[in-house]
Amino acid sequence: MNIYRKLGVILCVVTGLIIVLYSCSTPKVAPQITDNMSTEKIVSIALDYGGVSLNVAKDKITKRGVEEGVSEILEKELLEKQGSLSDKRLANGVNLYQYTKKGASYELVKTMIYSTRSLSNDLGWMMASNFPSDQMKTLIEDYITEKIESGNESSLMKPFIASAIKSNNVVSVYSVARLGLMQAEDNLAFAEACATLKPIEASTDFLAYLARANLDDLRQLNQRSINMQTASFALRHMQKYPPQVSDPNIDVLFLYTLSRNNALAENAFDLLNKFYGDYMEVLSLKLSRLSEWVQICFVEQMREKLNTTTRRFLLSLQSNTPYPTVSDEIKDLKL
Repeated sequence: MNIYRKLGVILCVVTGLIIVLYSCSTPKVAPQITDNMSTEKIVSIALDYGGVSLNVAKDKITKRGVEEGVSEILEKELLEKQGSLSDKRLANGVNLYQYTKKGASYELVKTMIYSTRSLSNDLGWMMASNFPSDQMKTLIEDYITEKIESGNESSLMKPFIASAIKSNNVVSVYSVARLGLMQAEDNLAFAEACATLKPIEASTDFLAYLARANLDDLRQLNQRSINMQTASFALRHMQKYPPQVSDPNIDVLFLYTLSRNNALAENAFDLLNKFYGDYMEVLSLKLSRLSEWVQICFVEQMREKLNTTTRRFLLSLQSNTPYPTVSDEIKDLKL
């Protein structure tokens, strides 16, 4: 077989594989929803195909004024069959149910968050978050208490659960939000829950979280020890609810001003600016106890941020630093 015949065979095989893969991955075309269709048929198409069909179905249901009837049908199906429905039909069913119900049944949410199916859990927590109530708050408290008592706190480290805690203002489980902040891989939702439930206490916990990053990590483009979005959120939150200047982790803010991430650095500078007026001497003492290299880098960063307040702070640092090199750097600024 010559080279051209070999290439021809290979090309035929590859082309065949592409056709097979394309035919397997291409979804079936959804039937067109028409005005003369029954509501039951419209709902079935919406659940099976989602997307445009789901949006058209919502419009038809609203125009017919049958939201209540549809929500009852969907609630019954979700209660009885949520364990066996396909992922698409389950997700689309919850979507349409929330639209027609304008709320969520306590029994349905309870059934789904206690389900052994992961998708049902996530959708149940999403409904608890979207439709807060006293009943939902009690349900969340009971569920979390059960998990803690059984030593299964790790199962609570999910963003959907954090969002439900926040939405229902479940202050009694703040400790779980804090645990999620420190331990969950995707912890931004837990930070937001902390900030909502106990904004002042959250600032203390945010400093402890930020202190997980050392200077080497902060000088990288991508941080390994912290979530960048969570850190930025924490720094912005603390501008509204400043932590105590006596906090043992307060000096970590100076390290963040040296971050290669501009957003983190600017947020740290903005936060420190809120302290300078009342706590200038205390902060300059804390900075003077950090390494020589950190102080020099901080002074260099301040070259672009000189104003009356920052000049006074640098002069205070010049008086407190034990390093002549730092003092010389400040002198070079000709303050």
